[in-house]
Amino acid sequence: MVDVVGLGCCCFDLLGVVPHMPGPDEEIRMLETRQQGGGEVATALVTLARLGCSVACAGKVGDDAFGNFIRRELGQYGVDTRHLLVEPGTLSQASVVLVDRATGQRSILACVPTFSELLPSQLAPGLIEQARVLHLDGVHRAAAVAAAGRAQRAGVPVVLDADVLALEGDVSELLRRTDVLIASLAFAGSFAKTEDVDRAIDHLLDYGPSVVVVTLGEQGCRGQAEGQRFDFPAFPVEVVDTTGAGDVFHGAYIYGMLQPWELMKTVEFASAVAAIKCTRLGGRTGIPDRKQALRFLRDRDSRSHPDQQRGVRPEAVGRRHLGSGHGGFAPREAHARQLPPSGRGVPALEPPPAGHDVSDRGVAHAAGRRGRVAGRPRRGRAGRRHRQDLLYGRPPDLRKAGGSLSGAGGGGRRPQEGDHP
Repeated sequence: MVDVVGLGCCCFDLLGVVPHMPGPDEEIRMLETRQQGGGEVATALVTLARLGCSVACAGKVGDDAFGNFIRRELGQYGVDTRHLLVEPGTLSQASVVLVDRATGQRSILACVPTFSELLPSQLAPGLIEQARVLHLDGVHRAAAVAAAGRAQRAGVPVVLDADVLALEGDVSELLRRTDVLIASLAFAGSFAKTEDVDRAIDHLLDYGPSVVVVTLGEQGCRGQAEGQRFDFPAFPVEVVDTTGAGDVFHGAYIYGMLQPWELMKTVEFASAVAAIKCTRLGGRTGIPDRKQALRFLRDRDSRSHPDQQRGVRPEAVGRRHLGSGHGGFAPREAHARQLPPSGRGVPALEPPPAGHDVSDRGVAHAAGRRGRVAGRPRRGRAGRRHRQDLLYGRPPDLRKAGGSLSGAGGGGRRPQEGDHP
């Protein structure tokens, strides 16, 4: 049994901080360099492992030095790599990531891997069915569609990270098998052929996902669940590097799905984890553990300005309260503050177990805490109800008892350490 199975991109990143993005025929010196693993699904799984979940990664790498690095680092974070296949004589996915020191924004130069697509027949029997959530990014498209179909039949929710790479080929069938779609603004606009975020969300909802969220970078995210449109602004932090922020958001969002939290608590938690990540160089160095993320949120509560609101747009307040009797998100007030220029208020990142040593010479040595999974995936009608509980944050015991469905703590309370094991 495993909390989350991920099938998708696993790559090697060489990150370099530059004073500015180079122009034609310009040579500049990197101010800082770092070697880390990357990839949408892979980094989301690392996030989940850091937060205490058990995770397994399926996909492919080559038998080159990059492939060895990718597998070794994932294992050191606590990710099960037994289903991450190695194809002899091929090159792994690798990227050079240039990070602008002034803005924290990055440009990515991606190498083309030479390994073949993972086939549906290469997915181990029972791998998908044993998971509580399946996470995809559209890589290995035929295998991803097959895995999503297996997940649906087993009552396992499917979460899709839809970025621009997912636009390669026909992604429509995969969207139809997705329960929670979290898309980048670039994907949403290109796929829906519109610059209007709300129209893009409407178009994506037509394919059947129960929840659609579009990430908007420094503007936060916008989405819809159970007929209710919502906004959530990004947490203000001193940004060092935005690499992997969306991948980390996905991982933390899935973590929230596995807790007895209502939807907006999950979005808030995911936004906080992604914001903390951005305070360090690389897609994984800054990923916090659960205690660090909750401390970050408590700090925001204790220093918030009462005249500022977070959560939903003003016009949504007073509408049908989906957190009571419907298990969706509960419109509520929440507060934010602007950090001082020094960035004080961002918690110091504690090293993960086994000694976190990320340098130009080595890899991150971090053993993600592995959690236990209670119960097997449910099938049939019970499986559909179980999947909906995870999608909308409905604690099954509260739903059956007719109690409050807005999360374990109810109402507008933030996630707390005691809300889950």
